[in-house]
Amino acid sequence: ILIGAIVWLLTRGGGEVATVTPTPSVTGTPTPTPIVTLQSLFTGLSNASINLSATTNLSDEFKNQVNQISVMPGEIKQLIVTSATKGGGELNFTDLIDRLLIAYPAELKQTLGNEYIMLVYGQKEIFNSTGTVSQATIGQPRLIFVTQVSDTTRSSELIRNWEATMTDQLYLLLGYTKNKVASQTFLDNTYAGAAIRYKNYPYPDMTSDYSLVSATNNRTYFVLANSREGVYKVIDILR
Repeated sequence: ILIGAIVWLLTRGGGEVATVTPTPSVTGTPTPTPIVTLQSLFTGLSNASINLSATTNLSDEFKNQVNQISVMPGEIKQLIVTSATKGGGELNFTDLIDRLLIAYPAELKQTLGNEYIMLVYGQKEIFNSTGTVSQATIGQPRLIFVTQVSDTTRSSELIRNWEATMTDQLYLLLGYTKNKVASQTFLDNTYAGAAIRYKNYPYPDMTSDYSLVSATNNRTYFVLANSREGVYKVIDILR
């Protein structure tokens, strides 16, 4: 009887045990990461424009128009180049060198992406004939071309092979005097972790500098400039 009474007391609550259902957590829709484009890295620039006519003496026309661009020391402007042969449309980097009849590795165009920007930089560091440096009070325009690279390895190989004829070709674009070259081969430099290949004509205020720069938006860009200051300035922005 005692055992029965104990069992009855323990089981008299009877019924089903309530099950607590946890409240489901609500997961918000993830916000997509905005794409950082090349143009967004160079926001707030004023523009400088060049229009190429149908004349056959394009390299002199291009050089003369570049030299007429007003730019303050250290200032960067975006360069918009249009051409009568493209119906007044804007040229990208390879359009421009094609228009100036500059020879380059044919496959290079296939290793470049769609993003590009052309720039004019106000050179501050000026060297005289004896190599003495002074600071310019009026910016001397220097050119910088930035183009996305879609195949970094192949592009690097092609550009390195282009070095053999680059000096004889790029003076039409970069405006240096070929016979003032300080070294017969391209030399190595490094700035902010980016490897640079360069030649001076004869000092760093007039050069052919190029680099493949890995930017903060995880894209790689081919940078070509005609001054050391100019290529440094753009590497700072990209990195």
